Parts: sequence; C-alpha cells; structure tokens
Amino acid sequence: MPVSRAHLQRTILLQMNMRSGYRCIQLILIAVVCLLEICAAHAQNKGIFEFGVGGTYGVNYTSASFITFNGMKDYPNAGLFTTSQGMFLSVEAKGSIRVIPMVKIGAKLGYSSYDGSFIRTYPTTIIHNGVPTYPDIIDSLSKTVGYLSFSPYLQFQPLDQVALSFGFNVSQVIEKKFHQTQDILDTTGGQLTTKRDAETSGVIPSPSPWGSAWAQLSFLLPVNSSQSVFLEPNIRAEIGLSSQFTDLNWKSNFFSAGIGIIYQPRPPRPVITDTVIIRDTITSQEKAISSIRIDLDQTEITKRENFENPTEIRQVITKKETYRRRIPAVAGLLSITCPVTFVLQDKSESNTVKLTVDETITNHYSTLLPSVFFNVNSSDIPSRYFRKQDTDEHANYSTLGIYYSILPILAERLLVNPQTHLKIIGCNDHISETIDISKARATEVQRYFIDKFGIAASRLTIITRNLPENASLSGDELGAEENRRVDFESDNDIILEPIVLHDTARVADPPITRFRPNVIAESGMQSWKLELLQNKVLIREFKGTDEVPSPLDWEINAEKTVKKLTENPIEYRFSVKDFDNQTQEVSGIIRFSEKKQQRENLQAEQLNEHFSLMCFDYDEVKLTKANSSQIAVIRNLISADAAITITGSTDAIGKEDYNLELSLRRAKAIAKALKTPKAKIIGAGKDDKTFPNNLPEGRIYSRRVDIKVERQVK
Repeated sequence: MPVSRAHLQRTILLQMNMRSGYRCIQLILIAVVCLLEICAAHAQNKGIFEFGVGGTYGVNYTSASFITFNGMKDYPNAGLFTTSQGMFLSVEAKGSIRVIPMVKIGAKLGYSSYDGSFIRTYPTTIIHNGVPTYPDIIDSLSKTVGYLSFSPYLQFQPLDQVALSFGFNVSQVIEKKFHQTQDILDTTGGQLTTKRDAETSGVIPSPSPWGSAWAQLSFLLPVNSSQSVFLEPNIRAEIGLSSQFTDLNWKSNFFSAGIGIIYQPRPPRPVITDTVIIRDTITSQEKAISSIRIDLDQTEITKRENFENPTEIRQVITKKETYRRRIPAVAGLLSITCPVTFVLQDKSESNTVKLTVDETITNHYSTLLPSVFFNVNSSDIPSRYFRKQDTDEHANYSTLGIYYSILPILAERLLVNPQTHLKIIGCNDHISETIDISKARATEVQRYFIDKFGIAASRLTIITRNLPENASLSGDELGAEENRRVDFESDNDIILEPIVLHDTARVADPPITRFRPNVIAESGMQSWKLELLQNKVLIREFKGTDEVPSPLDWEINAEKTVKKLTENPIEYRFSVKDFDNQTQEVSGIIRFSEKKQQRENLQAEQLNEHFSLMCFDYDEVKLTKANSSQIAVIRNLISADAAITITGSTDAIGKEDYNLELSLRRAKAIAKALKTPKAKIIGAGKDDKTFPNNLPEGRIYSRRVDIKVERQVK
C-alpha cells in the first residue's frame, strides 16, 4: 500500500540524517577537547579564565506559516503548515571570565540539530471503476535542520554550586533537508497515480541568520580534590526571535536538559618573598681617584628556596652584596728626553751641523706629439682634448696634460707666426673606415682653427689618406686605434717644437734629522707623539701606542713640504701619556738657512736639463724625422763636465724580456746620435705607469727616450 512504502522511506531518510549529524557532533567534540586542553594550560598561568564543553538533549517546537516553497509538491486546496514537534540535540564549547565574585561573562560556540514533521490534511476526489470517492490526503513534511551558533552570555552564581545564565544566540543554518509524503486516509482501495506524485525530498531554500534568547539553570559538581574540574548538569529554555527561513515565518523553541564538563582554575596562591643579605668588602688601590670611596661593586643571588603550604608559597632568596673600598694609589714615575742630531751624507752623525736647504731649477723639455686621435668612424674631436684659448693653462700640466692642449697651442703659435702654414693630414684605420672619414676629421680640425682663432683657411692645407705615413701595425685593434688620427706638419719647426717647463727643486743638507726619544714610564706608556711645526703649522707627525722607536728619522727630502720650508726655525714637540693618565712634553728648536741660486741669465746657467723624446714608432729604434732636429739642440746644451743619463722605454705591448732589450737599443741609438760615449744608458723596459697604455697617445708617449743632463754651477 502507498502508506506503508512512504513511512518506510521516511524512516530510512531520518536515520541517515541522524548518522550524518552524529559524525559532525563527534568531530566538533574532538576539536573542542583539544581547544580546552590548550586554553586550560593558558588559564593556569592567568588564573581568571574558565572553559568547558557540554551537550543538551530535548524537544523543539517549531511554528511556521507557509503553504509551499521551491522544491515541494504543491497541491490545490492544500492548507498551511503551522506547527511541528521533534527532538533537539546540541554540543557546545564555552569560555568565561569572572568579573566580580558572583558574575561571569562568557561566550559559547556550538552545533545543534533538530527534526520533526509538519502535518496538514485536505480533501481530494478519486475515480475508481467509474465511481467517485472523496478521501482525505495527509501531507507530511519532515525536516532536519542543523546550525552553528555563537552566544554571548551573562552568568550569576549566587551559590558555589548553583549558576543561572542568560544569553542570546546568533545562528546560521548549515543543514536544511526536507522529505514530503502524501498518504490517502480513505480505505476504499484508491491510490495515488505515480510514486513521484506521492513523495518528494530536497533542501529547504533561503536560510537566513536568526536569533534566539535563552536561560539556563546549572549545578556545579566538583570531580577532583582541587575543585578545578566540575560536572555541570543543566536545564535550558530557548525562545526563537526571528525566522530561520525567509518568507516562511519559521521560528523554533527548544527545551532541553544536558550535562557539561567545566574547567575552573583556582586563584593562584600568593608568593611571599624573604631576602637574606650577606655583605662583603674588598679593598683596592686606584690611581684615578683622589680620596677614599666605598661603592657597591656587585650583587649576586647565591641561593633560592621555596616553601609551599595550602594557602601561600614562601620564597627565601639569599643575596650577596660586595662593596669595594677604593684607596688612592701613588702614580708611577714618568720621565722623557728627546735629543736631536743630524745624519750627514756619509751616514755619520753630528750635533753641531746647521740644516740648510738648497734650491735649484730644472728645465723639462717635453716633445709635443703632432697628432689628434679619434674614435672609430667618428670625426668629432674627443672631449679629452682641451679647446680653451688660454696659452698659460698648460704651464703646470704633466706631459700628457700638455699634449691635450695641442690644438690651442698650435693655434697660438700660428697666430704669433703669421707667415707659417700648417698641413692637416686626415687618416683612418683602413679596416672599417674609408677615405671619407679621413677628410671629415681633417675638415673638423680645420674648422676649429678657423672658428675659434680666426686663422685664414689659406694657411691650413687639408690632406687626406688612408693609413698615416708612419702607420702603426694595423693587424690588431691597438694598431687600428693609433691610425684613426689627424697628423700635423708645418713649414716652420717652431710650430711643433717641444714645450719647455721650469721646475724648482729644493734639497736639504744634511738629508736626515734624527730624534732619539727616551721614555721611562713605570705604569706603562699609553700613547706618544712627535710633532714638527713651522710658523705653528704642522709639517710632520710621528705617533703610536706601543714602544717608541729610537731613533726616529725625519727624511726631509722625501717630504712634499720641503718645497714650502722657509728660513723660520722648526719647532719639535715630543709628548707621552702613561696609564696613570700623566702626560709629559719636551720641545726644542731646529734652525736652518736657505740657499737660493741667483742668476742673471737663467737660461744659460741651468743646473739640470730633462728631455723627453717621443721619437720611435712601434717596435722601432730608428729616429723619426719629427724629432731628429731636437738632437742638435740637446747636443749644444751638453758641456764636457755634464753627467748624462739616457733611459729608453717601450709601451706595454709584447713580452717583458723583448721590451727590456728594445728599450736598451733605443737608449743606445739616442746616445749614438748625441755622440756622448760617457753617458749612462738604461733600458727600463715597458712603461705603463707614466702614461695610460689603454689610449693610443699613452702608448706612443711610452715609446720614448728620457735624457737627463746635470751640470755644475759655474
């Protein structure tokens, strides 16, 4: 019959829902117990929190007002579903804090589930064998609803074992199943047309957050001797305040009884501390104080003991205080001396020689490299070349600094010699460049002379070619760099003649002033310092923190300040500080005189001459035409008693042994051209320190011979 089959299906569905709910309850209980253990351990430290878990079981009464909702079978003439009754089950975890002895505030988090059935009846008509009958239909809507709720509450505990709680639930439905059946109540033998028309299952739509108020009466039964764990039997009533499903006017009331487990830590016992102090005094001598002092030097705890009873914990701490009695100590002896002597040229010492400073003048002749180098496939004059018109700017430059002023130097010489002409020869590397870039380079240099200095174009002849006349090896990038250039030639040697610089040299005699400091410091030396001053300006300082070297040599000629020394005396100060913070100082005066060379004709009476000849092509010892004319000038300056040193150099390209031999051959070639068999000849090998060998001009200037001529003053 349809009635039996419907009841059987409904029973099976309810059992499945209950098993699902029980599994959820088990998982929540496991999580709550773990949370309780963690929080309980924390509560023991604080002593003011309480935690618990519990469960209730009871009945629910649901009131509603709806005919149908989405998913149900809707039948004509059906009435309202209004009330239902079923069972209620809830598990929860809670925590609270006691604000005053009789009042706690807290919160609960729980999962609840309830079931039950709505019932309505309505008449229908069934035709059986052509005969109409009028039975009643019973429409049964079974529901299973599960929800999570959060509940703040207030608890009064007027007696130790009785508590009354009031709270408010905020809940959200998470399980909302229904099962609808229609059964014929008439006994004429009629039945529904199909099973689908007689039975429907689904999910109740449109759940909404809802609220309820509740009150609970609890009894606290201690289960351990410290009365920190309690069983909590309770009865509770809960009244629904809002609908659980939108538009269904669905409210539920619950009446339940249950039991919980509460952890309620006891207030911590007070700790009373007693301190036992043991005092000790030590005596020490100290040099930094002027009167006796007694100070607390150290405090340490030597023992800590606890004695416990049911009402308190008594802690006994034994503390040792050490006092220091400080007595002034007598400072150690500190004595210093610093005699001065002079070290002569023969390394002997003298106490009576007067220090003198001789002044000499040296001429430096620096060859002017007649070329300007360009970047690959570029006719722009590189920025390292100076463009200014100040003819005096190069007066204090180095050799390379003078070279970078070649354009304004040539222009000024052309202006001073208006009858001379200049050839501007544009060249290229003949690898990645063509004759067009040679012409562009020469034109750019010609434009510079015309625009900046107003030199007539008729005096500036442009010549273009691929490789220069004295080209560098073009098989590698370094050689190609040296061939990307503009060369200069003139019909007057004065246009490309060397630059002459004058330098004043000052030499002290005796060359070394020797100090012999002597220190006696009984407490040990903390620091020392020797200062040399002239006109109250510090010119040299020696200092240290360990033993003073003796002797201390001042090599005057190694100092840059030797050029600034005047006839004013030099004051020296030697000071020492010991570990008693005592200081001592001795001082003295060193007097000296200056000797300056006074000459009516400076050019004819120079003591020293220095010539730097850039006169060799790559891997060559043959003199170039540009520098051959200088040999005659140098030969005329060499007197019979002159001391001559000729030093050859190479660039950094090639092997070291070969460069050493090549530099020596270059020096010999110059010596032969000068006809100076007594000259000192040196092969210095590669020179990558004086000029930067990463630039073509630096490499060419490194392929040179330096000539030093020292003559006696007449």
